Amino acid sequence: MNALYETAVAASKQAPQVVIFTAPWCGPCKMVKPALVALKAEYGLDLTELNVEDFSPEDLQTLGVRNVPNVRVVHNTVVKAQFVGARTRAQVEDWLTVHGVIARGLSFE
Repeated sequence: MNALYETAVAASKQAPQVVIFTAPWCGPCKMVKPALVALKAEYGLDLTELNVEDFSPEDLQTLGVRNVPNVRVVHNTVVKAQFVGARTRAQVEDWLTVHGVIARGLSFE
């Protein structure tokens, strides 16, 4: 198995981890990845990007990765939620909020 993935899964015992499986040739990945990077900068979420080309077909099958982008929330070593395909930044932010990765508070400014 991929060492970066194993590191993210191990870290999920401490805090939820967001994992994105991507590919250099993937158009939708080029839409979702910048949204996740921006949300990481804004909220400080733990994000791991994994290139599917670094995995064997058997490992991808075991992990259930059939399409990219595949975005997952891993918590306590278990995949708690995932989506596949393109989403806007707002959709990704809402998804992360629903699944408890980020908390959007009220601003009183």
